[in-house]
Amino acid sequence: MGRVKNRLKRGIKRGRGIVSSVLKHALPSVGTVLNRAIDVLPFELHLPGYSYCGPGTNLKRRLARGDKGVNLLDEACKKHDIAYSKYSDSANRSQADKELAERAWSRVKASDASIGEKAAAWAVTTAMKAKTAVGGGRRKK
Repeated sequence: MGRVKNRLKRGIKRGRGIVSSVLKHALPSVGTVLNRAIDVLPFELHLPGYSYCGPGTNLKRRLARGDKGVNLLDEACKKHDIAYSKYSDSANRSQADKELAERAWSRVKASDASIGEKAAAWAVTTAMKAKTAVGGGRRKK
């Protein structure tokens, strides 16, 4: 906490306001905490009817059973979960979040997606963008 205070003081001395200093130095730690909480979630919180979309996926069990995604959005979520299982560093996880947001948004715009898939894709896009905005997947420098 002392390190954050020192960075805030330096940011304010350089002419930055308190809000921009807090956003720059305090929020990335929120994303780190969020990633850690997701990593240890003891249960799956999937969107209804989905196998991979949502935090806490028991990826090893689902892959061992051969679970497939229920649609293209769920397949994108599966790729995201695989990336999270491969990488624990924030840079790669942030990239996985961005890729999922892009794939989900493409499903929102897709003519072959059902209304339900479009709604779920919008929720996934929003969640990934919110996570990125608070520093999810980014490492503090």
